[in-house]
Amino acid sequence: MSPRSTIEWFKISESVGIYGQGVNTDGTKSNHKNNIESKGFAMLNLSVKPTKNLEINIWDGYFDNVMNTALIEIKNEHVIFKNQLKLYEHIMYIHQNAVGNGGNGNQSKTYINKGAQANVISGRIGIKNKKLDWNVNFTHITKDGRYLMPREWGRDPFYTFIARERNEGMGNVNAFSTNFAINLMKQKLKPSVGYGYYKLADVTDYKMNKYGMPSYHQLNISASYNFVNFWKGLEIRVLCAGKLNADNNVIAPKYYYNKVNMINFNFIIDIKI
Repeated sequence: MSPRSTIEWFKISESVGIYGQGVNTDGTKSNHKNNIESKGFAMLNLSVKPTKNLEINIWDGYFDNVMNTALIEIKNEHVIFKNQLKLYEHIMYIHQNAVGNGGNGNQSKTYINKGAQANVISGRIGIKNKKLDWNVNFTHITKDGRYLMPREWGRDPFYTFIARERNEGMGNVNAFSTNFAINLMKQKLKPSVGYGYYKLADVTDYKMNKYGMPSYHQLNISASYNFVNFWKGLEIRVLCAGKLNADNNVIAPKYYYNKVNMINFNFIIDIKI
């Protein structure tokens, strides 16, 4: 595994915990880094298209001796307004459960508690054509447990995901988001805006909040430009992401410093060959 934002290769068991580890369900500091026992990770996908506009995807990710994550996703779209727009609806359900002892027999050093589980449902509805794309999204993580997936491996699959946002490590979550994007200059220039409200469990509810993240509003404004001709494959992108605290009970600085009430600016250059 070559974790995101690194240029090195790690064994699967060693790739977990490179970034912040958060806390255990009892509030003690999590200590799973370099303490996970696993032979590897396997993923399977079955994709079916019963009709031209309907697609069903089933995924299963097995993290040996740690956890299993199963996902089913249904996507549908159809033309409306005299072939001018497409209406699309997506929905996914995720079930996650611990495997064996969750990575380590010592539960203070394990990644997921033995017997733990999590359930997530996420939905999206939107309209699009060649020039615009607008969607509205919802995600609910139940109180059954925290949804976990090593942050080193990638981002959340939820429809409410927007750049610089995470709901991993959380349970008892209600999230709402909307995104709007426009294609200009023959699809070379693509400005977009996204907003999300993420209602999380209390920062001291350790069973549901691994990283002590308060509820928040987030606004993203971005634009990308794809070059053509000699510079084809070159893309530049600017992103401004702002987070605003939405939890009036948060007082201690550790719960909002570098988490909320902040703005993050990015200038990104991609070369695609």
